[in-house]
Amino acid sequence: MRPAILNPLFSPVTDLQGIGPKSAALIERIAGPHLWDVLRAQPHRVQQRTRIDAPSDLYEDQLVTLPLLILQHAAPRNPKAPYRVNALAGDIPVQLVFFNARGAWLEGQLPPRADRVVSGKLARFNGNWQMTHPDYMVPPEEIDSIPRTEPIYPLTQGLTSRVWNKALNAALEQAPTLPEWADPSLHQQQKWPGWQTSINALHFRADGAAEAGAGPAPDHRLRTDALRRLAYDELLAQQLSLMIVRERGRRRGGTALSGDGSLSTKVRAALPFTLTDSQEEAIDAVRSDMGRSQRMMRLIMGDVGSGKTMVALFSALVAVEAGAQVAIMAPTEILARQLHANLFDALHKVGVRVDILTGRDKAAARKPVLAGCAEGAIKVLIGTHALFQEGVSFRNLGLVIIDEQHRFGVHQRLALGQKGEAPHMLLMSATPIPRSLVLALYGDLDISKLLHKPAGRQPIKTIVKPQDQW
Repeated sequence: MRPAILNPLFSPVTDLQGIGPKSAALIERIAGPHLWDVLRAQPHRVQQRTRIDAPSDLYEDQLVTLPLLILQHAAPRNPKAPYRVNALAGDIPVQLVFFNARGAWLEGQLPPRADRVVSGKLARFNGNWQMTHPDYMVPPEEIDSIPRTEPIYPLTQGLTSRVWNKALNAALEQAPTLPEWADPSLHQQQKWPGWQTSINALHFRADGAAEAGAGPAPDHRLRTDALRRLAYDELLAQQLSLMIVRERGRRRGGTALSGDGSLSTKVRAALPFTLTDSQEEAIDAVRSDMGRSQRMMRLIMGDVGSGKTMVALFSALVAVEAGAQVAIMAPTEILARQLHANLFDALHKVGVRVDILTGRDKAAARKPVLAGCAEGAIKVLIGTHALFQEGVSFRNLGLVIIDEQHRFGVHQRLALGQKGEAPHMLLMSATPIPRSLVLALYGDLDISKLLHKPAGRQPIKTIVKPQDQW
């Protein structure tokens, strides 16, 4: 049960002040559905706006914030020509240029003989200073609403930076005040800022500033400490998620599955090669785990070509021999079809029905697969994320195999695991990471490593190339 104090972080983005359903849908596309997703969206770059009193060559083609006296508007006769507003910065003429402008609106924003502060890229055209489509146009008393340090965020079509910043400012204002959860001694040792200060620093916002990017930006040391603290928080949350997975697994128990070896013996006899010692050890470990009433949670690690697919095959046969079904999930359709092609012949020859389900399948193709799965006729179903959607049901799901498991989150693992009565879980990964990191990332799993390559396999080459040479 989530503590009530955290509920505001999980409120929908539609609850953000000033954000309607249309903008909320665009924000969800790039960040996520909750206030917390907006808070943790990082800027991909930062731009500086320099405050100056008058144009000079030093600031040409730079972002500047500049006070002006508005003189007059020059509306074009040709609607395709630019709308121009003449102004003075001290005694230096500056022209503001707008395309597809609404004259009445601009006269309201920039009334003649009024003082205004504008911010945008300062350029020189035909010897004259000009600024095209200023980003900000405000009265002098609102100059602090123009950020000096401006974080720039990834956007999507239809979502402007102004709407995004409005959502971010609302999220920062609506974020709850939380007690410190980091261990006091660790917090003091690392000299971390508090959570609220860290979130503000992530967005280059000083504590108490009215807007993200407004006011003096956090110094480099503070922001570095803030990012480290937020990274720690993410790791802590990830470990707590793993604890939840472990606890749910223990609470639900499991069903012992012991095959008679009849299918495994036939498949093994038909193989044109001998399994490696590492494969045999992994298969024995899986068979032993599945034979217990406690739910199996095992990770098979091995380089590309080390034979993980064979371990998956013989693990699936144990479940099928015991009368259960198997779901095998791959992160992409290409990998799912590759797995289906690799396993189909071996399973088909021993009378095991195997099929595939992906998100691209049409309704007519999905219908018999879903029916066969629900009735129990399909013993092994291979697919993508489509496997854990609501429309997919199993008669007796006993084993879930997830390939390249690091590509799936905790929620997806839980969703697929809930389609049966606590099915056994076998996860596979070819990502070469140190054992210490494996234990940190997958601490809820027992681990088997495939250390040897099957005989006759070509050596795997790993290279690093720049994108322009792909």
